[in-house]
Formats: sequence, structure tokens, C-alpha cells
Amino acid sequence: TEAQPPKASGLNTEAQPPKVSGLNTEAPAQAERHADPAAEAYPRSMERESGQSSRENTPVRGQGRGGAAPQRSRSELERIERSEERMGTMAAATADTKVSFFGKLAENQRIVSGLRGGQHPSMMAGLTMEERSQLMGQRMTALLTWWEQLEEPTRTGWLARLVSSSHFGSSCLVVILLNTVSVAYVADWEMQNLDQERPTVFAVLEWSFLSFFTLELILRLIVHRCYFFLNNEMKWNLFDFVLVMVSLGDTASGVILDSGTDGNVAFTRATRLIRLAKIMRIFRVLKVFRALSTILDSFANCAIPLFWTLIMLVFILFLFALYFMQGVSVYMASGLDSDALDMYRLAFGSLPRTGLTLFYSVSGGDWMKCYHLLEPLGSEYAGIFLVFMFLFVIAIFNVLTAIFVERAVQAAEPDRDEQVIEKRRDIIKDMIEFKRICSIMDIDSTGTLSLQELKHSMKNPTMVAYLASVGIAVHDVELFFHVVAGSS
Repeated sequence: TEAQPPKASGLNTEAQPPKVSGLNTEAPAQAERHADPAAEAYPRSMERESGQSSRENTPVRGQGRGGAAPQRSRSELERIERSEERMGTMAAATADTKVSFFGKLAENQRIVSGLRGGQHPSMMAGLTMEERSQLMGQRMTALLTWWEQLEEPTRTGWLARLVSSSHFGSSCLVVILLNTVSVAYVADWEMQNLDQERPTVFAVLEWSFLSFFTLELILRLIVHRCYFFLNNEMKWNLFDFVLVMVSLGDTASGVILDSGTDGNVAFTRATRLIRLAKIMRIFRVLKVFRALSTILDSFANCAIPLFWTLIMLVFILFLFALYFMQGVSVYMASGLDSDALDMYRLAFGSLPRTGLTLFYSVSGGDWMKCYHLLEPLGSEYAGIFLVFMFLFVIAIFNVLTAIFVERAVQAAEPDRDEQVIEKRRDIIKDMIEFKRICSIMDIDSTGTLSLQELKHSMKNPTMVAYLASVGIAVHDVELFFHVVAGSS
């Protein structure tokens, strides 16, 4: 009496997921632990439902043979087949989801390990050189993007308005000028009165200026906070910060040494040279004036080429100095009197001295003295010296001058903000000039320009030429009138 399902030829009733080519459906142990319980429970419930329905719809022995029982068996087999297809598709999708999820997880772990290589050396060690270079490139790109997008927020409040006001800036410039005059006067007085003590008023002035500059720095730090070292004025801000720190250190050391014994007098005089660095604050005044600021920008733009120029000059001087020093040493060993030996030792006694002699020859000194010293060595050394002079005076100096001029011209070009400001100035200037021309065309002095007045003015060749000189060429008077009237 037990219901047995009929055997269907060529049909596998067991639920087997189909094989997907190119996809590894075997999940690792970590993927099995993170598998979705609902996704795993769903195929089991389908199996139970399909098994129960198959037992219910299977014909029982002894019942009718040719009626509805065989038809119900075929429909049930079709349901089982469809459920198997759904189960296989779902198993493949589940495996694909596991593989993609854990693949992304591993990739994220690699990225984190690359960005935190110091914290995870074992994970960083598992990367290849190409992956490490890619991660470092991503890191540098992210850093540069952050630096370019970094922008200081708008500061509000009475303190921000005070620091950004023109009166505050003008007051700082006046105090800087007074400080420069004070430092120059004190230095001149100390030179003329070496045996006298400094008056107390000098110390009072120094403390007053230092207090003002320290207060200014504190106020700007409170307003800008960390952006004080990151905004557009970061170079000047760092310059002011270093000068204030140096001034504070110099003043503190002066107080400590003045209260000590006379054994510190030499060190005290040496530290006074640092006080002359305070005069460098005058550069803040120069940036206010456009012409002086352009010169400063040109110098700053030429700093890197100047460094490499110095390296190139030292290299060339080293080669020629080594060549001439070896020739002079052989000549001196041949036997010379004491006066000649002293002359050659003075000019070519060492490698640095030989290089200094050559630099003296090409930088405005009397190069004939050096030539006469090298001439007894032979025509070879005299000819090489002339080549050296020609190379420096004609070739190297001119090339370096051209490089500096090019850099200076680039620094003098206005930036984008300055170009916008200059363009707006030109537009305003053209508007004022056009209004003045229209007032001349207004014959009846009503404050308005009619079409008849414009036509009458265009008959005058002088007015037409004047309009053309300011960039207004009128070919159709009525069209020009309607365009201007419509835009106004």
C-alpha cells in the first residue's frame, strides 16, 4: 500500500546544480562560514515540497490504470524538473556571489595592507612589486588630490574681520618699517660706541616690537588655526613664524647671558648677529608693491636653476683645476727658485686654491696673471686656459643668463586671478569711455541717445574714427542702435 513513484527513463530526479564553465563553485572555508542561511534553506525546502507532492500525486496500486493517475505523474515530474532547474540556477548564483564577495574582500584587504604596510608587514610582503608600486601610486595620487582640493573655510567673527582688515595690515607694515629703522640705528650706534653699555631704551624698543609681532602671530594662528601653514599665504606665514621664534630665542638667550658672568661676553656678541635677521621682515613690505613683488617672485622662481647652475660651475671648475694643478706640480718639481715657488703655491697650491684662481680669472679678475703663470708650462696648458676662458665667458655665462631671464619672464606673467582682475579693469574702462562717447552724441543733452542722433553722429568721420579707435566698428547704424538699446 506504500506509494512508489514511477521510474522515468533518462531523468535524474536528484537535485544537482548545473556546472557553469569558467566558474569555481567551491567556496573556501571562510565563504562557508559567511554563507547566507536563507539561500541554503531554500533548496532544502524545495526538496521537501517536491518529495511530498510526488508522494501525494503518485498513483496507488489497485486504483484505476487508464485515468488521471498517469497524467498526474507526468505533471509532477515536470514540476520536479522545473524545481531542479531553479535549484541549479540558484546554487550557481550563490557560488558566484560568494566568489565575488570574498574576492572583493581580499582585494580590499590587500589595499589596506598596502596603505598600512607598517602595521601589517606580513600582508604587505605578500604583494608583488607591481602591486606595491600601484598602491604607492594610488597613495601619492590620493595625497596630491587632497592637497589640491584643500581650501580654507571662510572665517567669521570679529577677530577674523580684524585680522583681515586693511587697517590691521597697514598697521603691521608701519610697525615693520619702524622695527627696521630701529634695528639699523641700534647696529650703527653699537659700532660707533663699542666701549659703552647699551641704553635701556633700546631694550624697551626691542621688547615692544617683539611683543607686537608675537601678538600678531598669535591672532593669526587663532583665526586660521591649522590652515595658517596650509593656505595660499603659507610661505609668508612660515617666514613670519620662523622670525618670531628666532627673535624669542635671541631675546631669551640675551636675558640669560646678561645676568651671567663676563665669560659669556664673546657668545653674547656672536648672538647679536642673529638680531640682524630681524631686518629680513622688511620683505613683507616688499610684497605689497607690485613691482617689488614681481622681482621677489623672479628670484624665488630662479632658486632651483641657480642651484643646478652652481653644481655645473663647480663641476667644470673641478675638471680644469685638476688638470692645471697636475701640470703645475710637475713643473714645480723640475726645480724653481723660492720666489717662483711661492707664486705658484699661492695660485695653484691646492685644488680649492686652483679652482678659486680660475674663478677669479673668469669673474672679472686679471686673467693675464694666470695666463703668464701657465705659459712656461707649455703651449698646451696656455691653449687649454684660453679654451677655458672662452667656454666660460662666451658660452656658459650667456646660457645661464638666458635661463635666468626666461625664468624671470615666466614669474612676471600674471596668474589667472590677476588676469581676471585686469580683464575686469579693461571692461570697466571701456564702459566709461563708451558712456563718454554717448554723451558727446547726445546733441540735445537729454541724457538719452536716439536713433536720429546716432545717425547724425555717424556722418561725422571724426566720430567714426574715434569709435574705431576704441574697438567699436559700426557698419549698420540701426542694428547697432537696437543691439545697444536692447542690452541696456
